[in-house]
Amino acid sequence: INNKLEELLNRHEFGLDFKFRAGQRKAIVKIAYLCLNNITKNVILNAPTGTGKSIIAIVTSKLFREFEKTGYI
Repeated sequence: INNKLEELLNRHEFGLDFKFRAGQRKAIVKIAYLCLNNITKNVILNAPTGTGKSIIAIVTSKLFREFEKTGYI
């Protein structure tokens, strides 16, 4: 999962200067791990305003596509 995420970042899929904020990458990897390993089918992310829930969802969905899976936001 981390390698695929690095590939996306190296291809500048989210912009040239894109950087994760604290906790975002960890959340993305955890969500992807849970779903891709069939531990769960659904994840609800509960976080305060401004933590980047939208970018977490967008990047996670893009990461799922790398594994030929889909995500729903």
